[in-house]
Amino acid sequence: MKRIMLDSPGKRILVLGDEAIVRGALEAGCNYVTTYPGAPASEVADAYAEVVKEIPEIYFEYSTNEAMAAGSAFGGAWSGANALVCFKMLGLNVAADYMQCATYGGTKPGALVIAHAGDPGLISSTNEADNRDVFRHMGIPIFEPSSIQELKDFTKEAFPVSKKNDIPITINFNTRIAHSMGDIELGPLGVIEGKGKFKPDKTRFLLGAMIGLQNHKRLFKRHKKIKKYAAKSPFNKIIPGDSKIGVIAGGMSFGYALEALNACDLNDVPIFRPGIQFPLDEEQVLNFCNDLETVIVLEEMEPFLENYIKQIAFDGGLKFKVFGKDVFPRVDEFSPDIVIKGIMKAVEGVKSRYDIDSISKMHGKVRGSLVTRLPTFCAGCPHRATAYALRKATEGKDVIIGADIGCNALVTTYGMGEWMVCMSSGLGIGQGIAHRDDRPVFTFMGDSTFFHTGMQALLNAVYTQANITLIIMDNRWTSMTGHQPLPHSGVNSLGEPFDPIKIADICRAFGVKFIRVVDAYNIKTLERVYRQTFNVKGPKVIISSRECNIQVDRREKREAARGIIKPLQSYYRIIPERCQQCDECLLIFGCVAIRVGFDENGEKYYYIEDAKCTNCGVCKDVCPNSAIVEADILIH
Repeated sequence: MKRIMLDSPGKRILVLGDEAIVRGALEAGCNYVTTYPGAPASEVADAYAEVVKEIPEIYFEYSTNEAMAAGSAFGGAWSGANALVCFKMLGLNVAADYMQCATYGGTKPGALVIAHAGDPGLISSTNEADNRDVFRHMGIPIFEPSSIQELKDFTKEAFPVSKKNDIPITINFNTRIAHSMGDIELGPLGVIEGKGKFKPDKTRFLLGAMIGLQNHKRLFKRHKKIKKYAAKSPFNKIIPGDSKIGVIAGGMSFGYALEALNACDLNDVPIFRPGIQFPLDEEQVLNFCNDLETVIVLEEMEPFLENYIKQIAFDGGLKFKVFGKDVFPRVDEFSPDIVIKGIMKAVEGVKSRYDIDSISKMHGKVRGSLVTRLPTFCAGCPHRATAYALRKATEGKDVIIGADIGCNALVTTYGMGEWMVCMSSGLGIGQGIAHRDDRPVFTFMGDSTFFHTGMQALLNAVYTQANITLIIMDNRWTSMTGHQPLPHSGVNSLGEPFDPIKIADICRAFGVKFIRVVDAYNIKTLERVYRQTFNVKGPKVIISSRECNIQVDRREKREAARGIIKPLQSYYRIIPERCQQCDECLLIFGCVAIRVGFDENGEKYYYIEDAKCTNCGVCKDVCPNSAIVEADILIH
């Protein structure tokens, strides 16, 4: 991470897209960073978590959810900070109240930049949400870079633009660029200032009726200033051409457009790349489109630019044919092939130099020959044991089970979970079902989700006395997005010791009567507790607790490097003579460390792969034939 902090203007370094945002913010003097981790934006904050260890003047926090991250960032800006808040696109739903309302008040005396990561293709999400229309509705300008270098440059520029124009700025990017690597040229590091001072201003921050109206009017005046800036900004790039066909492409689509036009030998086509997608300067758009007969609008997901261009053209009295979502898909990521096919549909007689259909068929054959790797829990994951115990406890019973977001979502690969929608939806939707259906309802929830929005869902379940069992899968970290700390992890955002807030105490304070805390590896106890819930009415909470095994393994390796080794270590093996090959451990429990082999006679046998085994010991309890045994080894 030290390369991101190099004060070496002109030097080129290799970074992730997310890390380019961090470098841009450092060059702008960003000194206040908040986040709720969510892929593909997680690495932005994770990089900053390392940076603040070297630059203590920067305030950094892993917030409990995106709303708290947004509120804290506005408070930082209103106290003079150059603030950055980062989250994935679904986090905007949670932060929306702050974003919608506080934007009226502006950002002065500080700046506020929103690193907003989209996820076309659902690489790590449950929804493809394209939030550009939402940001337009909120009145927040949108910067959308097309390369990793631009991620850095756009972020750096966004801070002074925000401060000068008293308005938040969104850096809109997606998974493909966030998790790609590329080289960037470093600029000089900005001055990182320490604490500031909040100066009350009732005409901006006290958003009552009349003040809110005045600030709404002021917001539109700020948009006019941004438009003037956009028209002159190099971020709005125009590549001239003599053709009567023009292309307007933003974000990642700009790169696809260049590749596709080259493949179709359309080398004289003018291209407009609006790096600032909102607000657009109408005069700039009209000047670009003035002599064109056809305009092809390239953008992933929603027709944001397409509709915007049509509106400007109609108001400006221009007439030309627009191709957009009638030839390009509205779902999933783009690819050069998709864009080439769309251009061939839009422009009569145009053909690609490449046989796209043959290439696609060849790709399909190769892909079909590969072994499919299904998602599953890691070896030693406590969530596997938690899910397995519920499966055994509910065998032969007619129950309803809801899933949720996070590592615990993998219970769906075990055939468990009738729905998985968004964070806390397991309990939120589950209690609605419980009020209508008399069958037992169980629902999973991760500990990170509990602190995010799960507490409100649980409080509502208590208030309405929903007959539902909430299983909180407590592994003490936000594991799915990179093991960021939580209020009960025992450390704060900077990794410093912090007295953990106990989930059971919160549930008790909410008025939950049935609360059980069980070691996730103790499947027999878990099964017994699950069965107890059948005879208890009202909301029930079972906290299945065991630290994420990846974190345990990392800590033990760090300790071993310092010469600290546990004197007694347990190992597990399968005795072939006892093993009945019933598949309980291999398929029902599904441990990835248990493998199938064949001896020299071709006879099948099961064994435990030491390289994968974490020695959790749960398989020993799972085996109905006592074929898995433990051996304790004394380490000298």
